Amino acid sequence: MNSKYSFDSKIAYLNVGGEFMDTFESTLRSGGGFLDALFSGRHEPTLDKEGRIFLDRDGATFRKVLDFLRSAEKPVVTDVPLLKELQHLGIVPENLFPEAKLVVGQNTIVPHGSRGR
Repeated sequence: MNSKYSFDSKIAYLNVGGEFMDTFESTLRSGGGFLDALFSGRHEPTLDKEGRIFLDRDGATFRKVLDFLRSAEKPVVTDVPLLKELQHLGIVPENLFPEAKLVVGQNTIVPHGSRGR
């Protein structure tokens, strides 16, 4: 893969809607979608004046996205703003845990073996 941009660190320093967050690039890439593409090195990220990668998203909701991506055992997600943000970012359950499914009518991500709420 040809990468035009490279990152000096395995840690991503983010400014999400004015909130600073640090996490591993691998955490951000684990869900696929936009974040995986952003950190693939094929795209130039927008940086703030501190050199952090700027994402024009709601910081509180994005923090929930990070918590979701960091979870080893993916929880049942019923938080509608979180579901919408995951969808917006292209993070789909199949990328994270193939046996899961999105129950569209119920706005819920249900891991395999769970009954949901």
